[in-house]
Amino acid sequence: MKDEIDNIVKTAVIVMMAILVLMAMLPAMVSAQGDVKINEIMYNPSTGDDSDMEWIELYNNDVEAVNISGWTIDNNPISDNVMQPEDYVVLARNKTAFDAYYGALPCTVIDVTLELVNNPGDTIVLSNSTGAEVDNVTYNASWGADGNGKTLERNVAGWWGDSLADGGTPCERNSVKFVIPFSSWGPPMIYTWNITADAMNPENVGKNATTEIYTATGVIDNETYYVINTIKPTGSTKLYVSKDDVNEDDLRKRVVTEMEPGVEIVNLTFDPAFVNWDFPLRNGKTWNGTTDVTGMLVNETGSEIPINSTAVVSGKIIAEVVKVPLGTYPCLVIETNISYEVAGQQTSYLEKSWISPTDNGYLTPKYQSYVNGAPVEELELIAVNVTAS
Repeated sequence: MKDEIDNIVKTAVIVMMAILVLMAMLPAMVSAQGDVKINEIMYNPSTGDDSDMEWIELYNNDVEAVNISGWTIDNNPISDNVMQPEDYVVLARNKTAFDAYYGALPCTVIDVTLELVNNPGDTIVLSNSTGAEVDNVTYNASWGADGNGKTLERNVAGWWGDSLADGGTPCERNSVKFVIPFSSWGPPMIYTWNITADAMNPENVGKNATTEIYTATGVIDNETYYVINTIKPTGSTKLYVSKDDVNEDDLRKRVVTEMEPGVEIVNLTFDPAFVNWDFPLRNGKTWNGTTDVTGMLVNETGSEIPINSTAVVSGKIIAEVVKVPLGTYPCLVIETNISYEVAGQQTSYLEKSWISPTDNGYLTPKYQSYVNGAPVEELELIAVNVTAS
């Protein structure tokens, strides 16, 4: 009987030890699935010297805790730590100097060997306990934060830029905002869209459209404009646009819509060309202006309506993540509203363009238009082809 009791006790101990071993392994298993990012870099501090004040911030973007024990940064070990969801950890080259400068912070600061290159830049590699790469950043001094007291911060779009705060934002949400800067040049490209709504030509819904961007030019009043041409199975629209390098604006001069080649239903010219997008693009930005609009529209009965009016233009930007066939993108949604008189009635034309930054400037994953609040058109991006310039 005693032997049976001893065996039961031994079995219970073995089972309990096995459970404890499995529990000890759980953080490691979670860490293998973790979404930990290199989030901020102080590679060339202006206070102290590099050996004292270099640091890297990690951010846990996962919904679960991640055990980073045994991980490395540039093959240098990181001491034991478990990052909770939305948690920050600072890897400091000299924790004592870091703490003396920044004071008490709401996240863990760990001493780690760092040797960050100031000029031209460096590649930082974060690896997990198995040696698998988790994240990497190849930065360059041209990005900013090169001895100016700032850090490099990752923004919501995955881009990097100078921190707005001196000394950076260790253990806090990054200060950089989702901003798309102005560029006087854009690569010629062709978009392929899925037509998800088309009130003027319902037979187009479910089919594809193409938009040729910066691939052609047109002349209006002896001035050259880019032509952005959207071609559907039935109908097409040409926008005549230009760039104002001084004021950092995208301008629109003319819009021409055809039901079929040579049969125009819209032909409007704006004088002066109005501000369609006011750069730099950022969440919460607004603008407004006026322009004279002339030309003609064709109504439902086929009758031409002459247009000669003053248009009021207003724009605003909000931030949103959009999912389209090509993928999921963090975007700035630019809403441009143009209001003018048509046959004695004030009419509003609203365009919404979802804009996401890329290495070449920006991408437009989605587009919508409305007349007096009623939806007219929706396009969702399928593919992009950058053509030879």
